[in-house]
Amino acid sequence: MLKTSTSLALSIALLLGTTGALAASSDGPDGANSLPQYTDAVEPGTELASVLAPEVTNHYLFITGSALTPYNSTGTVSYYGGGCASSTTWLTTDLQLPDGSTLLGVRTYYYDNAATGTLATGVSKYDGLGTSTEVLLNSMPHSTGYNNVYYSPTSTEVIDNFSNSYVLYANTGTDTRICGFRVFYSIP
Repeated sequence: MLKTSTSLALSIALLLGTTGALAASSDGPDGANSLPQYTDAVEPGTELASVLAPEVTNHYLFITGSALTPYNSTGTVSYYGGGCASSTTWLTTDLQLPDGSTLLGVRTYYYDNAATGTLATGVSKYDGLGTSTEVLLNSMPHSTGYNNVYYSPTSTEVIDNFSNSYVLYANTGTDTRICGFRVFYSIP
């Protein structure tokens, strides 16, 4: 009997405590904190266009040369230290940039130990309907040792991931290696 009355008293205390807690709450539709409070963020004299237009920010994406894969199944790839690679065929990799960003340019890092060979790199886009378009294409100047060259598109390229897929590619010649790309882009 003592056990039953103790359980009953505890149940009543919990019920009263819960009811009191609900009644004392200031949250909810009738409480003092039910609506969010906003302040005017626009200072007097500020043009509305500058508040609505987000600030442009520049970003970089670095992709090492050893991340590239052969364009076709007959190509062989040789890997070197420092992320460099060379191949008997074109090398390619997927380029994932945020939708709506603008491609500003690509810096290519390469190694050249060739007497006359060159290295070509670029960016292409594919529409899924069998059409590809070169966004950038550049042959690297011959210069013995490790080098880098920056190049930018001839026209503005706004990334449209809904309609296109983008790739980076490189064609290494005899005694040349692709070591990496640094893609420069901006987000509005």
